[in-house]
Amino acid sequence: MTTKRVALSADRLVDVDESNAWYSPRYENCSRDVSRYLGTTQPTYSEVCAVRFASWLNGDLSLDWTYESCMTTFVRELGPGFRFGQLLTALYLVVLATLHLGRPLLFEFDLVHKESDMRFGNFTIGAAFYLWAVDLAIVAIAQFLSRRASAMSNDATVAHFTPFYRPMVYYLREERPALAARQTNEAKCLQNASLAVALFVYVAFYVLGVLGVHTVLAHMYNQKNVWFAVLLGVMTLMAGISTADDLTQIGSPWGVQESSPWASRLLSLRGCWIFPISIVWSAAAIAASFPPSWCADC
Repeated sequence: MTTKRVALSADRLVDVDESNAWYSPRYENCSRDVSRYLGTTQPTYSEVCAVRFASWLNGDLSLDWTYESCMTTFVRELGPGFRFGQLLTALYLVVLATLHLGRPLLFEFDLVHKESDMRFGNFTIGAAFYLWAVDLAIVAIAQFLSRRASAMSNDATVAHFTPFYRPMVYYLREERPALAARQTNEAKCLQNASLAVALFVYVAFYVLGVLGVHTVLAHMYNQKNVWFAVLLGVMTLMAGISTADDLTQIGSPWGVQESSPWASRLLSLRGCWIFPISIVWSAAAIAASFPPSWCADC
């Protein structure tokens, strides 16, 4: 009998018999085949890249879901908090600043520089803004899809109402319909309430996030305010750590792909391709906002 130590949560280890473990038909720990780590025979290229990134961050030892390096723990612990920090930052820029400042920051300036011929700068700022908009939309959609599947988790009630926390799912996708049919009315009401709260949070994250990015880019570009450039850098740093958290959550029996295959595809696509491009264009937007003194029409 083959027995291994398997992590059911961050602080819980149990001995399981892999010959009859619930994940044995689909998952294999320490497998050399990435598809066995993702639980699908047809993973997307972005999901494979996400698993390779998570393996590198974890020390590049093996596809072992029982091992977690200090760097992986760091990004997993801080990722949801930084994403909530993005929401609070946007909330301050869009709502609180509008209520308390004599000159509201929101829509005070446009993304187009009207004082001189700055067409290349206008294009750069517009591209950075729309990349951020797409990025935030993917995060909101993927997080909700993952949370909807996690509604059947056995985690504590407070976990279901914690923003950007993904309760752990202990059931395979094909097992959930039968389990949902046997749930009590109280459990169903709790799930519906937590999903409603999650939907509100993710919609607010997208709407406020887009308006907040518009405000930061507009003030940085039109007023050449260096503090908004610093704020853009801080927002990018928060988004980067939360993106690394997303990529480490793809794979293993408790990964995002088991909660929602579409959420896994979206998060891996965003994390491996869209977000890095957003970083490049954000840096270009900062450069376009503060051109050299000898470049009058850059």
